Amino acid sequence: MILWLEDAFRRFQNKTRFHSYIPNLDWEAMHRTHGMAQLGVHLLQNLNSEETSETQISEPILTRAARIIQNVLNIAENDFSNEVPLTSYGVDSLSAARLSFSLRSVMDVTQLQLLADNSLIDLVNKFSETSQSTIPLINQDENVGRSRESTSMLMDKLVDKFTTNMKHLAPPFHHQHCVLLTGSTGALGCHLLLHFLQREDVQHVYAFNRESTDGLSAAKRQANALECQGLPNNVIESRKLTIVVGDLGAPQFGLASELFLVLRSSVTMIIHNAWKVDFMAPLPDFEPLILGTKHLLDFAINSPRPKLPTFSFISTIGVFQNFNTVSLFAPEEPILDAAIATRSGYVESKWVGERMVQIASELGLNTNVIRVGLLTGSTSGSWDPSHWFPALVQSGSRIGCLPDGNDTISWIPIDTAAAAIIDMQQTMNTTLHLVHSKPTTWHAVLEHVSTMLHVPLVPYAEWYARLKSTAEFATHGAKEGTRRTQALKLLDYFEFGLKPMHGESMGLLPKVASDKGLHASQTLMGDGIECLNASQVQSWVNYWKSVELF
Repeated sequence: MILWLEDAFRRFQNKTRFHSYIPNLDWEAMHRTHGMAQLGVHLLQNLNSEETSETQISEPILTRAARIIQNVLNIAENDFSNEVPLTSYGVDSLSAARLSFSLRSVMDVTQLQLLADNSLIDLVNKFSETSQSTIPLINQDENVGRSRESTSMLMDKLVDKFTTNMKHLAPPFHHQHCVLLTGSTGALGCHLLLHFLQREDVQHVYAFNRESTDGLSAAKRQANALECQGLPNNVIESRKLTIVVGDLGAPQFGLASELFLVLRSSVTMIIHNAWKVDFMAPLPDFEPLILGTKHLLDFAINSPRPKLPTFSFISTIGVFQNFNTVSLFAPEEPILDAAIATRSGYVESKWVGERMVQIASELGLNTNVIRVGLLTGSTSGSWDPSHWFPALVQSGSRIGCLPDGNDTISWIPIDTAAAAIIDMQQTMNTTLHLVHSKPTTWHAVLEHVSTMLHVPLVPYAEWYARLKSTAEFATHGAKEGTRRTQALKLLDYFEFGLKPMHGESMGLLPKVASDKGLHASQTLMGDGIECLNASQVQSWVNYWKSVELF
């Protein structure tokens, strides 16, 4: 684009008159690297190249795509295989963004899909009409529909696979509380753990987590996690707490028989909060977590207690990826059509978990599904800088602006959300949405951020264009200055915000009904809850500065 502008300014200064402007570029090289859109095919007609518009049309998609990939990634033809995942050739978030753009002439494939261990064969099979086609793609919408259909079929099969042997159960009796909490070292898990330990009606908490990969003891890892959230870590010394290390996917959770029998005979409440947050992983990568959910449900169903444990599955409002009814809020109900949740393996796996729990409820187990909205930083301001909103905020200091908007947002502080989840244990056999009871606007929050970072607010489309241009410049050698810009890793996600058809925050999150969830929580309905304000925003920014995000 810089070369185009330079050429155009030079012509203008020389008083050159022209009715249509065609930049003086090496179009043959541009075509080899990026592929030529149909609008510009005529520019290749006079070039002495074998890649004319006719050969481009007759050439198989697989061959054309392979050549584009080899050029963009600088791979010798003899070193490239159509069956090897592109990530094996060193594809990262920046090169994936460039490659997604370059492949547009043959297929519509996103940055995330290029990073999901797909080979060229996989890409052609999933995102083009046929790998043997002799013409360019004609209707991408039909292809996307087929891809979404095949994914939703897999999601349905996983639900069937893990619910086939569930049995009908008898009505329950009353009991006291002994909690099994999974994922207690995560941000939400830490706050849930603290709330449970502080309650008089909770006799004991079993904090269940996988074995550490960093060599730390389970107790030390839990203490570090609490400290990171600004919470007192001396609670790990409580007599009410037992830290359990195991594997939900293994028989008896990978625990010694004695401990497993203690859990079976004592647990009265299960909060299944543990899940891998990876928006680039495909659905099959989450099957071990789905298997763990199955084992937890079996654990509850086969409990020897007179009243079976209650079971809460912590999901996300993000499961409404394809809820396109503009005038309605997504309902607090089970989603029976898997296609509504197809976009990334993460939300697809959450939908599978939801359906398993909802089916268990239909068979007699007391369960609920709690779909959580965006959780903001804790009281200390701690907010994982790898999440999308901190990444967006960081971009302001890198590209000199932040996106503005008047969308309604119902983000909720994480400590408030934890208290609400515990309130919701009194409301079973339903699906609940957990969002702020006093929404505010995107502008009200971003106005505080822009003031603190001394950058202006601009329309979302302009902010996204600047961010994307930063990624494109980085592919031409200026990577050092942009390498740590977290938002570049989420270009596909932020592109979704350009289509605010059914969501809040420029379409990044769906609009959801929340009446049932609000009325199931004294915390959310209480007088003490307040809108997000400048003080809270300042605590987030201070935390991000302390971890050198900017």
